[in-house]
Amino acid sequence: MSLLRPGIIKLLPPFSRKDTLYIILGVNLVLRKLGSTAKPVTEIDEKDGNWRITTKTTFKTTEIKFRLGVPFEEETADGRKCQVIIICHENLINNDAVGSV
Repeated sequence: MSLLRPGIIKLLPPFSRKDTLYIILGVNLVLRKLGSTAKPVTEIDEKDGNWRITTKTTFKTTEIKFRLGVPFEEETADGRKCQVIIICHENLINNDAVGSV
């Protein structure tokens, strides 16, 4: 059974070590501080192989729509554009993203 299935997930705030990653990616201080306090709720829907993942915080709502194994363009919460492909294999969900589309 795949781990990717419809439902609602409450995510924990990010670990402090991610701050270093955000600095490397060029995320400004204000967005890093807002992001570190966020308590996102993610809703996952699927219909006829078309997936939608909506992530809501008090600061921002993001949504991606995709089909498994089909590349698509995504704009991250901080405005970067990426080419993404999501693959589900057994109990693993792999999200490969390449920036600067």
